[in-house]
Amino acid sequence: MSFFRKFFQLKSRDQLQADDEKASSGEMLADQICDVAPRQRVRVSGTLRSITYPPQGRSMDLSGILFDGTGSIELVWMGRRDISALRPGARMVARGMVSGSAEHKRIINPNFDVITRSR
Repeated sequence: MSFFRKFFQLKSRDQLQADDEKASSGEMLADQICDVAPRQRVRVSGTLRSITYPPQGRSMDLSGILFDGTGSIELVWMGRRDISALRPGARMVARGMVSGSAEHKRIINPNFDVITRSR
């Protein structure tokens, strides 16, 4: 760590984004992703960091990575090629049962709401 950063206690861009996400998730009364475990029903909120669209001719599973400042979870919609409301950068709340492992958490076919903020 550089002297300047240590002296002024500056945060990186990723740390600032994580702090913002943590604050927003707390406002939504959501579970923190770092605390959720497999076979647990959860309500998580955060920003959709990425979306993976299924290739033509393959199984139709749309997936996205939701980040809340404490961690990430994969959201998978089976049988879907696209959901028009979902775009990278969208703020959302997702509800469902966590599956996978502690290292790779996922929710299959989550219920979700896209959150829009008025400015």
